[in-house]
Amino acid sequence: MDKYLEELIEKMSRKEDVLSSEESVRYLAYCEAADLSNSDFLPQLITFVENNSHSNRKRAAVYYIIGKILISNPISEFINFLLERLNVETDDTIIASILDRLADIRFPEEINVDPIIQCTESEILQIRQSANRTMRAYNSKYAYRTELDSHQS
Repeated sequence: MDKYLEELIEKMSRKEDVLSSEESVRYLAYCEAADLSNSDFLPQLITFVENNSHSNRKRAAVYYIIGKILISNPISEFINFLLERLNVETDDTIIASILDRLADIRFPEEINVDPIIQCTESEILQIRQSANRTMRAYNSKYAYRTELDSHQS
């Protein structure tokens, strides 16, 4: 994996005892990750996640980076990867985080959102709330796209 990504993931997954976000290496790393848009990083990040020996904190950081990159590069293959991970991950917080990342992405039309719909029926409140937010965002974006299409016709 790219040295830059390794260091960023490490910073994002640190435990810190700081009094303010200005002092937090972790917070600054998340801010840095939020600005990433290089889709060339995606295959490396997928490989990292598929190695299940990593901690929840590190996997959560990687999902965050993937989600932020997909905002500016909505590539079906990688969106589908996140959707598949909803059925693979077992940590409620990570599942909710993946759903939160998906809410920010404009899905191509061919994406099957059934895994998100299944999460709306979860017994776990945090997952259900994130899934509902993601579906509202998806429906809003879909309605906007449909409205644009009808005006262009």
